[in-house]
Amino acid sequence: MHAHNAIRGELADIKMALKKCEEREDLPEWAVVAIQQVWKDHSEHVHAHHENEDELFVPFLETRIKLPEKLEMDHKEIIQDMSEIDGIIKGLKPGDASMMKSLVESFTKYEVRMLPHLTEEEGSGLVLMRAYFTPKEIAPIVQKIVAKGPPVEMGSIIHYMGGKKQMMEGFMPQEGIPFFVWYLEFSGRLKYFENNFLKCVEALKTGEAPNTEKIGWFAWFVSFIW
Repeated sequence: MHAHNAIRGELADIKMALKKCEEREDLPEWAVVAIQQVWKDHSEHVHAHHENEDELFVPFLETRIKLPEKLEMDHKEIIQDMSEIDGIIKGLKPGDASMMKSLVESFTKYEVRMLPHLTEEEGSGLVLMRAYFTPKEIAPIVQKIVAKGPPVEMGSIIHYMGGKKQMMEGFMPQEGIPFFVWYLEFSGRLKYFENNFLKCVEALKTGEAPNTEKIGWFAWFVSFIW
């Protein structure tokens, strides 16, 4: 649920940001760069999420249960929608807001496909998983996903679940993750999400150019000092 709620949160924030851009009828260079960054991060997150399901969760679950084939087909259609958005965003030009209407329409189509898909996964796959597997059996899969995912994925999950307190007092103990992992890994991933996706999406909502400073690998590693 946390992974799905993070995607839902991103969808809502991106849609609002794009609509604000469309309403302003202006597209400065910084806004083009911000849209590209937001979409890059969201795309990376969704592709990683699909890989987690297709390469880890589905093979594991199908040792005991049979999942609906429609879920896999949905992934292919979602990727097609994302490719359409990719093309529009690559064609954006500073000073020309004429493509924003098409971008909002394509994003809305993508959102309308994604949201029911997430709900269907929760109503079938999640229910079956909880019925046929114990939390102890599932925990190693979750830990693999947490370890291999890109920074934006876990950063988004932490942000939309409520932040550090919910992560350290809820998710981490539940999944058997030691507390010190927050300082070595998770805090840096949250900072990446805040300094890239969130900073850009909030700038697009307000119409004020963001601070362009980003956080790199070294900052992620030493983030525990903050």
